[in-house]
Amino acid sequence: MFKITVSADGREAQIECREAGGEAGVRLDAEALTGLIESLVGVRAEMKPVFSGHYAPGKITLAECDNLLWEAVPDPSRRGISLGFYHAGLGWVPLRLSRAQAEDFMTSMEFALADLGRMPGFQNARQNEKPNNLLTLKRRAAG
Repeated sequence: MFKITVSADGREAQIECREAGGEAGVRLDAEALTGLIESLVGVRAEMKPVFSGHYAPGKITLAECDNLLWEAVPDPSRRGISLGFYHAGLGWVPLRLSRAQAEDFMTSMEFALADLGRMPGFQNARQNEKPNNLLTLKRRAAG
């Protein structure tokens, strides 16, 4: 179906489409590829079936990072916050949350951390962490 490769200098992506009866390809620089990704995300948001509203760890590819970049700023338009997470391939992924959503998010984080603390082998997880601020996001295959 699709084969996507990055040029040796890392400045272009080659996208090839191989279907029965034909083949096509295009080279895109980083800006054009970003535009394509944004367009694809917008189109996918309009398609059916919609994504599940339930997060299922292990069924999707995870992005891992030892030094996650994120930022939260007040958002008067929603009387809440704008929350952004940085992803090496997507750039900044912004979310706009109402105050109630932000409070629910914080509560969910607290419960998840409390649950983690009760799991075998994780009681001293923070003491064993060795942060490395130079590592980039890595993809871990689902499954």
